[in-house]
Amino acid sequence: MDYNLYIALPEEDLREIGISERMAEWGGEEIIERRIKYTCGQDIFSFIRQALDWESPQNMEIFRSLKAEAARILQKMKDKNIQRNDALSVADVADFEKNAGIRLPEELTLFYTEACNGCKMLDGFDLLKMEQWKYDADSLKRDFPFEKYWVWENDDDYNPGKIKETENGNLALIDIGDAQSWNIIVRGKERGRMWFFTDVGIQPCAPAMDFLEWFEYWLDGKDDFFYGFQPEE
Repeated sequence: MDYNLYIALPEEDLREIGISERMAEWGGEEIIERRIKYTCGQDIFSFIRQALDWESPQNMEIFRSLKAEAARILQKMKDKNIQRNDALSVADVADFEKNAGIRLPEELTLFYTEACNGCKMLDGFDLLKMEQWKYDADSLKRDFPFEKYWVWENDDDYNPGKIKETENGNLALIDIGDAQSWNIIVRGKERGRMWFFTDVGIQPCAPAMDFLEWFEYWLDGKDDFFYGFQPEE
């Protein structure tokens, strides 16, 4: 059964579920008021986020494209007999975002809710389950400040404080050992993009890749994630 529900939410509630940035678009400094349809039993956080994010035709087209991409990847995983964990519900993701105080990139959310909650990679490593993600709560909420590669072992001017900033706004999804991991950026200008982290430096994919692009590239047996890299002269 459907109901017309009138929703008025203060800014602090919206920030808690990671969508305060939508406020200005809907006309209000402190309050968002909008008539939207709510289906009985639907998770209220995912409902609000969906209503604010995907209402425009342009966003709906993007969403449909991402859904198709996730479905294609899932079929490839089945064809290759990739060992997968059961997918999460949208409510599971909403709970994580609420507790962590961030909003996950849409591509990552789609994969974990449409395909699987982590899996066994072809090269023997694991794409971690959501419940296995490790992070510092304060660092995760800060913007990731980097936009290009940085190798601090070759940087005479580096300082421990700047290295500490590499912990900001990202989640390690795949630990490949020897202090190396593939991380997704969840805050800052690089949000949604995959970066390679080591104990001596960090580097984004070149060209840039979101999670679905990165995963399908790996799934297709490719491993040169930096073929477009051009070092600074």
